Amino acid sequence: FCLSGKLVYRLAAQFNLNAAVSYYPVSLEQHLDEADRIKCEIVIHFAELDQFVPRATYETINKALSSKPNVHIYLY
Repeated sequence: FCLSGKLVYRLAAQFNLNAAVSYYPVSLEQHLDEADRIKCEIVIHFAELDQFVPRATYETINKALSSKPNVHIYLY
């Protein structure tokens, strides 16, 4: 959760993983340029009322990643 959510995303960009699941990643918007290197399926979960990832930040991330068929984003 939180920092580890960001680390999962970054590991998926650096290594040939089979799959990755990221829960409530913080500061992910600073690493969106790494998304093209993610080849595995990745699921990213966000909390709608998360004070550490404001709605505007979630929208930025979702917009940047939503066109990638291997990236699945959920907001709860």
